Amino acid sequence: MTFSSTNQTNLRLLWETQWGQTQSTGITRELNMTSHSLSLKKNTTKSNTIRDDRMVSDIIETEMMSDGGINFEFQAGGHDDLFQAFVLGTWTRPMTFDFWKGAGVSWTADNIISIVGPTVVGYITPGRRMKVAGFVNPVNNGFFQIASVAYAGGATNITFSTTTSIVEAGNAKSVVKDANDVIVLSNTAIRAGTAGASAFDSNSTNAFASALAVGQLNIGQKIHVEGLGYDVGTVTFAATCVAASTITVNDSLNSYTFTAGVDFAIGTTATLSATNLAAAINAARINGVGSVGGSTPTYLDVNAYAAAGVVSIKNLNVTGGSLAKTEPASGTNITLGAFAGGDATQHGIYTIVAVGSDVLTVTPAPTTNANAGSIAVTIQGSMLRNPSSVANIVPQSASLEAGFEDVGQYMLQDGQMVNSFSLSFSASAVLTGSFEFMGRATTVGTSTVLAGGAYTVLAPVETEIMNATTDVGQLMKNGLPLTTAIKEIKLDGKANLRNQMAVSSKFPVGIGTGRFELTGSAQCYFETWDLFNNFLNHDTVSLSWSVFDSTLNSYYFTLPAVKITADPVNSKGIDQDVMNDITFESFRDVQTQCMIQIDRFSSLVPV
Repeated sequence: MTFSSTNQTNLRLLWETQWGQTQSTGITRELNMTSHSLSLKKNTTKSNTIRDDRMVSDIIETEMMSDGGINFEFQAGGHDDLFQAFVLGTWTRPMTFDFWKGAGVSWTADNIISIVGPTVVGYITPGRRMKVAGFVNPVNNGFFQIASVAYAGGATNITFSTTTSIVEAGNAKSVVKDANDVIVLSNTAIRAGTAGASAFDSNSTNAFASALAVGQLNIGQKIHVEGLGYDVGTVTFAATCVAASTITVNDSLNSYTFTAGVDFAIGTTATLSATNLAAAINAARINGVGSVGGSTPTYLDVNAYAAAGVVSIKNLNVTGGSLAKTEPASGTNITLGAFAGGDATQHGIYTIVAVGSDVLTVTPAPTTNANAGSIAVTIQGSMLRNPSSVANIVPQSASLEAGFEDVGQYMLQDGQMVNSFSLSFSASAVLTGSFEFMGRATTVGTSTVLAGGAYTVLAPVETEIMNATTDVGQLMKNGLPLTTAIKEIKLDGKANLRNQMAVSSKFPVGIGTGRFELTGSAQCYFETWDLFNNFLNHDTVSLSWSVFDSTLNSYYFTLPAVKITADPVNSKGIDQDVMNDITFESFRDVQTQCMIQIDRFSSLVPV
């Protein structure tokens, strides 16, 4: 006899187009979870019929409903749709965080990435943006827009709308990933700090107009700007380089000396010398260089571009690098241009203060960069808020199927809406959370529904699980770092859903939505009366913090208006730390017109 094991169970989700109806087509996706408690519940009542033998004459069924929840470990993209369903809103840009990496990811044409293996067509949507990284040739790394996708010859072929890349085999670091948070893609007109303004503008080309029109740029939203502000140095060959000449490249963290005729081929012309040096530098970024006798190779965090005998080297560490040379017998074929132009204020995370078709006013302020070199600038951002307009409040329901695969048994529940959530950010622990559902009917059977039929069946997201030791940024209060250390932050939300029961139906005929509530708590090591004074004075404060994994898939949680509702500071016993155990409650912020804002970003590692 075979008994079911939890290690062979799963949970699959299908978003419904009509509440309580499991449509026969669509995309189903397995959810990552640590446990689930989905169940069918029944309310009954005892008969009040009087019997002289004192017995209960009947147990009467009065109503049934399907509910329960899941517990999970936090990861990029793992449960974003459930956060959206909880607040009854939508992300400003859809994104999944799916990725594929390794030697099977290759450029097979100037506009085609191929992913060898089983088809992944179902994960890829034409019109969306992707990020490609880990290739030796810099033109093969960057953000691209999908034109089409097809599976043929044992590979998924993604055709992009640009033809600027070159054929290159994959390697262990090659990766292509969903980056549909890209709002503005590789725009060379965007400048920073024009005339001293705390803004990015597009030089009167209205680069932000289309995104603004569809609500993808909003006051209070966080954006990531990439492209400007990196140091660039040059190596110019007036003629072919002399054998044994050296070029030392220092990216501020690592340094390596490239010797002509040893680390790169000399070539017969200055152009070939430059091309070969650039290739050697780029190979050092991906494969490392200089490993002898098992020593650790040197990896340089730079991109090199060769044109007409000139190698331009971009320092991905922004600033602080250097270039040096040697030439035998007073050679003068090589000229260096020192690293310059880097300014860390011209790229990174910003908060939008004002929006316009041509100008985004932001904080912190970037310094001036006129972008005279026509550098391609990309702006990312995907934001979720609880909606402020009734027209934007969209109830969302799903069908959930629990599979007990080892015994071939399945339980399908429809009409599931998210009633509550919780998140826990605790020191020395994995980031964890939970969602609770309220739904309609339950059916059981011996064959799967959501992993068969005409559905597009997808595996769960495979991004890293995040932890509070290395993956949580500093807690911010009113936009400034909180001076005290934090042991734990918890966040809880309630949608106050209610079952709508009706005569002639044992299951709910609908689910009503109630008031949106958001509360939280934080354990802070006690140092000053700063937080207590906020509690004492009933101040309105904002709280925010970030989480990110090793590839810098990032989330920023913002509560723009909260009141601290309790703040006991006392001694609980010997050999313990005194804690500021605050609890707080969120309410509607006048400016952003929301109670919670979540900004998310695909990998922020420079391309």
